Amino acid sequence: MGSFGGWKRAVKWAAVSLAVPALLGTCRLFPKEEKILAPPLMSPPQVNYSLTEARKGTIEQRTRVSATFVAVDQRSLYFRYRSGRIRRIAVAMGDEVKEGSLLAELDTGGLENRIAQGKLALRKAEILSERSVALNRDRYERELASLDVEMAKLQLQDLQTELEQSRLVSPIPGVVVYIARVSEGDAVDAYRSIVQVADPRKLQLQYKGDKAADFRLGSRVDVTFQDRTYVGEVVMTPGTIPLDASEEMKGSILVNLPNLPPGAGRGDTAAISILLDRRDGVIVLPRDVVHLYLGRSYVQVMEDGIKRERTVEVGLQSATEAEIVKGLQVGEKVIER
Repeated sequence: MGSFGGWKRAVKWAAVSLAVPALLGTCRLFPKEEKILAPPLMSPPQVNYSLTEARKGTIEQRTRVSATFVAVDQRSLYFRYRSGRIRRIAVAMGDEVKEGSLLAELDTGGLENRIAQGKLALRKAEILSERSVALNRDRYERELASLDVEMAKLQLQDLQTELEQSRLVSPIPGVVVYIARVSEGDAVDAYRSIVQVADPRKLQLQYKGDKAADFRLGSRVDVTFQDRTYVGEVVMTPGTIPLDASEEMKGSILVNLPNLPPGAGRGDTAAISILLDRRDGVIVLPRDVVHLYLGRSYVQVMEDGIKRERTVEVGLQSATEAEIVKGLQVGEKVIER
């Protein structure tokens, strides 16, 4: 029995010995498993910043506005003493007129005929007075004749004054710059502006806007017209405008130029600039590198190669620059973008 068990174990080991090489041969039929490679290490992209250095400089705070050339001597003409109906407008826009030129007139209803009759009545009274003297009439007749002459003169004078009041004539030589929209036969009230005449030889610059309060009487201003700069002076401000000034002038400033720029005409525009404040030897940065968030002003700086935010205090500001009062030292690198 023992010998049979040993024989049985020997058979099993022989089977195993034959099976192992067979299995190993079979494994050669499967592909080799490839080695898994570790993922490559990725370096973060390098960020290149555009930097500007904090330096000392000069900053100016200015008010810059656009102004219009207007006539210094511009007259608004209206019928002062009476209303009436328009007989005719005697001029057109842009017409050059002389002093005394007729601009417009009201319908007077035959006033010219009454003036002609008044002249005849005056002449008749003068003849009768002369006749009484020639015939050596008594003192009373001569005096009555003389009174008739004076009466005729007064009546004629009233008629001529009425005619003058029905006409608008130019008080200055100039150009017609405004005509009311009225036609023949239209009724107009007294003191309504009918025609405006301006002297184009004398011009000033006028600005009317929310920055008028920045200009002071007598202040020097820079005037730029057609790429050339001139020096002007503020000669009127909203606080110094005359009480009887026209509505167009109220709330305006006027700038006078000693010499009118060549080519400047009424209605042309020019840029005017007034210096409000100036500081020298202060840290000045481009305005767009100073950021504002929730009332806090800050800049971005490079510290040991690292971008950091730095709170700063801003002083004067211009359209393109800002003064840094606190929070930044000269030489520090500020990130522009």
